[in-house]
Amino acid sequence: MKINLSIICFAFCSFLLAFVGCNGPQNPTFKGMQNVKFKSASFGEGFNVRLSGDAILENPNSFGITVTGLDLDVFAEDKKMSRVEQDVSASIGANSDFSLPIILDIPLKELAGHLEKPKNFNLLKKKEVKIKLEGYIIVSAAGVNIRVPMTYEEPYELSLMSLFGG
Repeated sequence: MKINLSIICFAFCSFLLAFVGCNGPQNPTFKGMQNVKFKSASFGEGFNVRLSGDAILENPNSFGITVTGLDLDVFAEDKKMSRVEQDVSASIGANSDFSLPIILDIPLKELAGHLEKPKNFNLLKKKEVKIKLEGYIIVSAAGVNIRVPMTYEEPYELSLMSLFGG
């Protein structure tokens, strides 16, 4: 009986040391956005602008993870314009960076209504607009879903001509 208790104590202490001595799994890091550009415009329910871009994520772990979704609010000039909720199934390898495509739909009516309008405001002229994404990227590692916080902010040149590739 003493031998079994000693083995159990030894095993428990070894497990405890291994668990405390090692860093546990780390959250993936959102590193930024690349290739943000105009994709299309639609006139269905008002005039909407669709932008696309690539979220760059880093997996600092020694094992792969899977991105399962996006849950982001889209802001322009600090005013909430829309929400992005995308189901995704993309694998990120161990200790690597990964590019994840994101689609953003922004109602132009909302955007134009929230921009400061100087007397000579004209959508034909370029206007710098601060675009911000804030929310979570949902990843799965070893069957556990993790909501990774994400914030991205960058000025974007907007004009009516840029919406149509000009």
